[in-house]
Amino acid sequence: MKPRRMNAPSEARSSVLVYSQIHGRKQQPALMMLSFVFGFVGLLVTGTSGVDTAQQPPSQFDVPQDGRLVGGGRCSGWIQMKHQGKWRNMDLRNLAFSGYKVQYAKVVCQQMGCGSVNTVFARKMDRNEEPAWQISFYCQGNERNFSECRKNTRKSVHYKNTTVFAMDVICSESLRLTDGRGVCSGYLNVKTELGWAPVCNYGFDSGAMDVLCRELDCGPPVYQSQSFKSIEKPEVLQPFQQFQCFGNESLHQDCKIMVNTSCTSPAYLHCESTKFRVVDGINQCKGIIQLKQDGEWRVVDDPWRKLTAKDSEKICRKLECGSHISTSAHYLQHSLPSWSLDRECSHSRHSFCWTWENGFSHTLLNVSCSDNVRLSSWREACAGNLEVRSGLSWSPVCHSVFSKEEASVICWELGCGFAETSKVASGVIDNQDWSPDFTCNGTENTLDECRSSPMESMQQECQATFITCKERPARPRVTIQTTHESVEERKYTSLKRGSRFLVSCSQNTAYTIHSFHLRLAAVQDQGPEWSELAVDNTATFFFARANETHQGYFTCYYTFAFRQGVFSEANSFSLSVQESSDLRLVDGNSRCAGQLELTQEGDWMPVSYQHSWSQKEAGVVCRQLECGDAVSTRRVDKQELLSTWRFYSDCDGSEHALMDCGTATKWTSSSTVEVICTDVLPKPNITVWWSKASKNTVITWGYSFRIDCLVKTQFPGGHFVLVFSGLGQSHSHMKTTVNHSATFYFPSADFTHTGNYSCQYNNFVYNQNFTSESQTLTVTVKEVSEVFLDNGAPREDRNSSCAGLVQVLYDNKTRFLSAAPAVWDKPHASVVCRQLRCGSVISTREVQLQKEESIWRFFSDCGGSESALLDCGSVKSWVSSTGVEVVCTGSASDQQIPKVGK
Repeated sequence: MKPRRMNAPSEARSSVLVYSQIHGRKQQPALMMLSFVFGFVGLLVTGTSGVDTAQQPPSQFDVPQDGRLVGGGRCSGWIQMKHQGKWRNMDLRNLAFSGYKVQYAKVVCQQMGCGSVNTVFARKMDRNEEPAWQISFYCQGNERNFSECRKNTRKSVHYKNTTVFAMDVICSESLRLTDGRGVCSGYLNVKTELGWAPVCNYGFDSGAMDVLCRELDCGPPVYQSQSFKSIEKPEVLQPFQQFQCFGNESLHQDCKIMVNTSCTSPAYLHCESTKFRVVDGINQCKGIIQLKQDGEWRVVDDPWRKLTAKDSEKICRKLECGSHISTSAHYLQHSLPSWSLDRECSHSRHSFCWTWENGFSHTLLNVSCSDNVRLSSWREACAGNLEVRSGLSWSPVCHSVFSKEEASVICWELGCGFAETSKVASGVIDNQDWSPDFTCNGTENTLDECRSSPMESMQQECQATFITCKERPARPRVTIQTTHESVEERKYTSLKRGSRFLVSCSQNTAYTIHSFHLRLAAVQDQGPEWSELAVDNTATFFFARANETHQGYFTCYYTFAFRQGVFSEANSFSLSVQESSDLRLVDGNSRCAGQLELTQEGDWMPVSYQHSWSQKEAGVVCRQLECGDAVSTRRVDKQELLSTWRFYSDCDGSEHALMDCGTATKWTSSSTVEVICTDVLPKPNITVWWSKASKNTVITWGYSFRIDCLVKTQFPGGHFVLVFSGLGQSHSHMKTTVNHSATFYFPSADFTHTGNYSCQYNNFVYNQNFTSESQTLTVTVKEVSEVFLDNGAPREDRNSSCAGLVQVLYDNKTRFLSAAPAVWDKPHASVVCRQLRCGSVISTREVQLQKEESIWRFFSDCGGSESALLDCGSVKSWVSSTGVEVVCTGSASDQQIPKVGK
């Protein structure tokens, strides 16, 4: 609370006059006169300072009739009611949504001889359930006991076994408000040694109101005119107590007391009925928001999301804190009594909406306000006159000793980001109590961490400071420079593949920039990011060769040296990479060999051979065309003069685009340039084929397969080499191309064929041997049982039988195999024995099944040397009562399976 400025001793104290008349009792005239004499003697002894009421002996109070407070002091605890001779807790859970709880508390406070109700709140008892009375009557608050409440409402008390809930009450010890609304307004009464007496309106000023509203745990006083009623003057003159308060006292007993003998009207005290506080936080400005309304503290909820930043700013002011920093929600598993912001509150209103509804909520609102710093303007949350707490008051900050480093610390502390401007505040500041002179380096988190010293004599020349904070500093300027142009602040730029380019980010600011960051946003996940330290608040990102990885949506932003946690706004732009179309090789039967041509402004012309042309420039051409390295370059003489480009070079051979290291002008010449690159031959294609699954690289053991090599080229001839590596071995097979292709056949797949295959195409062109290689193809051979012998002698490795009726798995169905005598013979049986790795065939015959059933009928194209039955035949669903029996030797030692066919 800010101390009031006193100009004269007569204004230094507030006066509160209190009747010493006792309510409800009659004094004898002699006793009244004696009391007056003693009071007058006391006045002579003490002078105007009066008597200190703290030294007066305590009064005695009657025993409560049917309501009391237990578990605390005389004026605090939870309510118990006496009924049928038994004291029990009152079960008031059904009143969670009503405002009647205060009325019950008023009746109990009066029975305990206490003053007004300060606080009520329902809570769960810490111990086991206890007997309780369930009530169905209501009180007005002015009854002397609960029996009068029951008589007025004609309701009863119900027997209830137990409850774990109780209603806690805190009553004022020596203050009472009557005939008012709620718990924070009414005519003021003060307890004396003789009872309750009203306070006189004369001299009842703001200082006394501040003390009394604070003591009653209400909000600040609401000053009203004509807020009193006249009272009759007593027939016998009596001395009254007169309080002298500064306004910063904690209790009214801390005020000085003097005696006065006249009064014409009682004092009416009107305090704000709503009050905020924070709990479970690190200090009084950060924690869970609680609101006191109707005398009850509850958590605050905003179910309709009506609470604005300006509203939160005003809550921080109600907490006597600085500026609002943030408000967040915390969710609970169990609901709590709450005050919820009314749905009908409109944000268009100029004042804060104080309409709150009682209920329950699963949400707690956490508020964070600054402790010692605030911006006084409410029009914007992060702009205003800067003020610093000085005791209970707030002092302006002198602009002449205020720097941008202090501004950055304050904006960071207030959660407002970055200090954009700092200037002299408009208007006249009457308060000359200036805040200390702060010295910050900009890295501090709060102003309290900065060094401070008292203001010097120059404070009379000070002007207040107005600062504006912004969430982020202004975005940087972006310049994109290519070989052909330099563009600034363009949202879209097209690059040529292989060309070099740079992105420059800069910002003109009074602060020192630490680094710039360039980020490429990927489609599904986070893209790459590049960082560069700033030099003179500028950074340049260089890219040697544009390709597909540089295509997309870019953003550039920066951080400051004093606080790298403050990020600027991002400047965004897009880059696209187009095929490099400014040079080509023609008339060479390959895109990687031939006469070099350039285009500028749409004119394609050959390049003239000059002194500056060499193998280095040819290497750049091959690299730009993605044709590998340069094999050779030479001068080609023509029979006539041609329109050409004369190329002026500054290439060192490492560039990715020819025009990145030179320039070209129109020229007339009879010579041109030929360039041959290593990737003259195109890459061949490689595919695998086998009978069961075309182009499937997972092959069943025993089946035949082939690998095809194919190249699309205009060069005739050449040969293919099939290169294999796997299982710790490598070998190759060569074939001459036929129609630019070659086929490598494998009659029976086994585990030695699992590995990596590639096709190498070789040809002699341009008087040199060239080679190009396909991508690698991985082939896997797996053993999958498709043919079985259902009983008989097992194979040597015990994995399957080597004698019995033939069964075939086809189309996910396993059936017996039947064959016409003209089709099935011993060579077919040898294929079965070979596929099962059961050695040679001993015998095969047709057998009779027990009944006619669905079987497979075999259709053959087998010669007897195959390794898999279905590799040389097919089956079809059939109905028959005959099957095929095969008996094998059971040993595979005599099998000879060819590896690669011609």
